[in-house]
Amino acid sequence: MRLFCFHYAGGSASVFRPWVKDLIAPVEIIGIQMPGRETRFTEMPFYDLRHVIEDLITHFPVYFDKPFIFFGHSVGARISFELTRALRKKGYPLPQHLIVSGANPPHLPLRRKRIHHLPDSEFISELSSYNGIPMILMENKELLSLFTPTLKADFSISETYAYLEEAALSCPISVFGGIEDPYVATEDLSGWQSQTCIEFEKYLFKGDHFFLTKESYLETTKAVDQIILSEIERTCLETKNAV
Repeated sequence: MRLFCFHYAGGSASVFRPWVKDLIAPVEIIGIQMPGRETRFTEMPFYDLRHVIEDLITHFPVYFDKPFIFFGHSVGARISFELTRALRKKGYPLPQHLIVSGANPPHLPLRRKRIHHLPDSEFISELSSYNGIPMILMENKELLSLFTPTLKADFSISETYAYLEEAALSCPISVFGGIEDPYVATEDLSGWQSQTCIEFEKYLFKGDHFFLTKESYLETTKAVDQIILSEIERTCLETKNAV
């Protein structure tokens, strides 16, 4: 089983590096690295979700030799959801499970102010309210200026997203949310159920928008473990029955 992890705005694939040692399920973890950061720092970032999906879909066929699961947080949830729909359109295998975290259902509007279009100074000022941006970055103006284009690109992907009505997915969806998240209301999370025609489950954790990297890190990884193990068991049963 493979677990593909899609990071949040301003994040990177390394956000999920601790999962390699902390998940107990036998799974290969692959962090999706968006351009404009870490190993892809010199590449131009994407500003539109369509371009993200077009880029990802060209690389995914090589991974169809094993069952896989998607996990995405915040804008990563939106990317993983639309990638799943793109795989379906191409007739490719779908993830065994889609785990969306810290994100409104795609058919509901954002609950926060749109900021990607603001001048850099105003954009950075708005960023200070986001608890997920490292202080070492916020306090270093020179360093922050280097990352501002990438941050604005990530926010643009989320804020310019336009949902199109399609049939519900034929893979289970689990949604994770922080009880104190100021940007995603816990009562809205159940709206994700309409995006699947089979199993749906909602998990709530203590913390704000970045609960998975802070106070509820262990609880989050435990929930991911449970989902992975359940899907491995399901796959084994299906294979046995097919034989």
